[in-house]
Amino acid sequence: MTWYYVVGGQSVGPVSEVELDALAQNGTIRPETLVWRDGMAAWEPYSSIKAPAAPVAPVAGGLRVASPAADPAPGAVGADVAACSQCGTVLPRTDLVLIGNNLVCATCKPAYVQKLREGVPVDGLGAVEYGGFWIRFGAAFLDGIIMNVVNMMLGFAFGMSMGRMMSRSADASVGLTVLSIAIPLAYDIIMVGTWGATLGKMACKLRIVTADGAKIGYGRATARYFSKILSALVCFIGFIIAAFDDQKRALHDRICNTRVIKIG
Repeated sequence: MTWYYVVGGQSVGPVSEVELDALAQNGTIRPETLVWRDGMAAWEPYSSIKAPAAPVAPVAGGLRVASPAADPAPGAVGADVAACSQCGTVLPRTDLVLIGNNLVCATCKPAYVQKLREGVPVDGLGAVEYGGFWIRFGAAFLDGIIMNVVNMMLGFAFGMSMGRMMSRSADASVGLTVLSIAIPLAYDIIMVGTWGATLGKMACKLRIVTADGAKIGYGRATARYFSKILSALVCFIGFIIAAFDDQKRALHDRICNTRVIKIG
């Protein structure tokens, strides 16, 4: 079980339950600190999740009794404040809007609504499941098959027409080279810019989004396509690093600040 907690208005985590308890013991997490884990409807104070043991104090006769609970610290989180389920910022509840089961701040609301439209998980921080190396490899393999079939079909048709119109085979060769470059480029940019996924990724139920889960545009799709060239350099190491990244980011994802997530 992993947890997230709020410090200075920002969410931190994930941490294990043992680490959470250790942070509470050393004072990093206080009773009023907001915490959250997958399955919780909203952020709650740590004290409401794990009530600290009441301290004991010596009294006359050597007996020890529980000390009365201390008064809440000034500024402690109460019922009138809560944290945004997306960014973790602590705000008055009047500054948050309840959408479904989640409280969302004004800053996160546009991206949150876009997530709903795109089918991205919105149950709170940590709910997004990223596409791993092998499923992304499978999607790329399917796209490769599709591109090979399309290139063969168009290449054959283009070659036939060029053969009738031109006497020099070099002209046809140049045309085929241009097609072999233009078709994958147009396929990737149009598909990703419009739907957030190529046919291969759709088949694998993957989608490319920005860091906050919003749809990427044509500009970012174009930059991401050409950034793949860098990922392919030096034995495709830019693709391989996705297997070891906590958010499964390849080099081109890091360059363009994108994520590949599972949607089903």
